[in-house]
Parts: sequence; structure tokens; C-alpha cells
Amino acid sequence: MNLFVNPSPSSFIITGQDIVTDNQIEIYSVPNNSDLTYKWDIQNGNITNQISNDSAQIQWDAIGDGFIYVIAENQYGCISSTAILEVTIGTTGIIPLYNHTAINIYPNPVKAFIHVDYNKEFVLEIYNVQGEIVLMSKYAETNVSTLTAGTCYILVKNKENKLITITQLVKE
Repeated sequence: MNLFVNPSPSSFIITGQDIVTDNQIEIYSVPNNSDLTYKWDIQNGNITNQISNDSAQIQWDAIGDGFIYVIAENQYGCISSTAILEVTIGTTGIIPLYNHTAINIYPNPVKAFIHVDYNKEFVLEIYNVQGEIVLMSKYAETNVSTLTAGTCYILVKNKENKLITITQLVKE
């Protein structure tokens, strides 16, 4: 009697954005391996395009948490442990009061960090409702956890100190 033990596929990770906005579409992938078949399962989102066996385009649903679960199966029917990617789904929710150029500031409402997507140097100024400056930053990711809960306003200026955008922000 001969006993053959076939190996299970190795563990792997899912790559792609783990912070998105509601209805955002992103591409996620796992390692390219022609000997494996990947099975995808999405929570709080939908696969809009199965690009290939190892990549999928996903549109996220409602604000909250989303999950991607992927398992790999080899030619012997052995399966891997489940790879999981947790995705935070927020909303930009920011209504520009003045917008000179394309800039993305998220999430809104915010608890701890805001992110500024802008491909040039900038200065971020946050004002309370009394018009007092409460925070300044030059970074794409800024910690706002110390701000008082409520409404505040963000002014983003370029390196020449010209206004790029003004938006309203809600601090939770």
C-alpha cells in the first residue's frame, strides 16, 4: 500500500487598498500562480470584474467594514488557509465650499487621521467654527484625534500660499 500526501498551497496575502470610500472601485490581487485556482468571496462589496484568476475589481458598498476572503486550491484538491483583507469603507462626504483643483480629503466624518490626496506640496489648515486655527500640517496623513468633536473647516493652500480648496469636516 502506498500513501501519497499532497501538500496544501502556501499561505498568501491579498494586496490592494484597505481604506476606501463608499462605491469606490479598486483592484485587488493575490500571488500569480498558474498551479492554483483562487476562490474569492466579498463582504460589503461586489466583484465587478474578475480580471484574472489572481485579481479582481471590487466595488465597495455601504460605509463600514468590508472583507475579502480568498482561498487557493491546487491540482490535488488541497486548499490553503483563508487569506483575509479587512477594508475600511468611509465616505468623502466633503462638500467643497471652494475647489480650485482636484484634491481628495477623506474620511469624513473622521476619528483619528485624515488623508489628503494631492500630488504637489501643500499646507493644510484646520479652523474651528469660531474661525480659530486649531491645526496645521504639510503631510498627506494628519492626526486629528486631539480636535474637539464637531464641525470644522479645512483650507488647503499650495506652496505659493494660494487657496486650493475649502471643505467642511466633521470630527467624531
